[in-house]
Amino acid sequence: MQTLIKAIRSLAQGHASACLLCQFYPAAAARSLCANCWHELPWLLQATACSHHSLPHHSLPNQSMSHSVQAACHYVWPVDRLIHQYKYQQRLELLPILHDILLQMPKPAVQALVAVPSSPEKLVTRGFNPTLLLAQQLSKMWQIPLWQPLNRHHRPPQQGLSQTERFINLQNAFYINTDQCRVIYHKILIIDDVMTTGSTLAAMQQQLNNLGVQQIQSLVIARA
Repeated sequence: MQTLIKAIRSLAQGHASACLLCQFYPAAAARSLCANCWHELPWLLQATACSHHSLPHHSLPNQSMSHSVQAACHYVWPVDRLIHQYKYQQRLELLPILHDILLQMPKPAVQALVAVPSSPEKLVTRGFNPTLLLAQQLSKMWQIPLWQPLNRHHRPPQQGLSQTERFINLQNAFYINTDQCRVIYHKILIIDDVMTTGSTLAAMQQQLNNLGVQQIQSLVIARA
């Protein structure tokens, strides 16, 4: 993992003076994109605001706790392409763009950040957990602890499934990581890349509720 982080930093530093999207204009100060590419991203509202909504009630059986989700962008070009290349083509040099997008949300008033875990099979085939790398960067910027209270069983991919099939596919997909639960944080922010139906976040919430977590928010790069 340390070798991976060093590689990411090296890539980011190597592209620091050029826009990582168009690779033509210089990147704006403290950002990875030029001003034009940044402005043209498919923001849900505007570059300094995020869209808020709650998970559908039927996705949380026997749960009354609300779950606020914030999304910065629509899941359309070029954000959809950036996320796909980052996750499935190991384009780690794109991490700074996705990290900068998430940083448009003000620092959250939470006790810990929780990255959506990857299954062991995904870690082997992909080589890294995409959301964990994002959460690690946010943890450093915001000075908020990173907490990994859940592990994940392998399940078939969610792509192409209906909303109901997605919820069924993720039943009991997450389980408690006892090594990380000696201390329980009661107010947390889940970090993920894309929200489609909210099934992943809902499945995590059920396990987090069982741990005693009292307030759950989520932050995603894009909403499909």
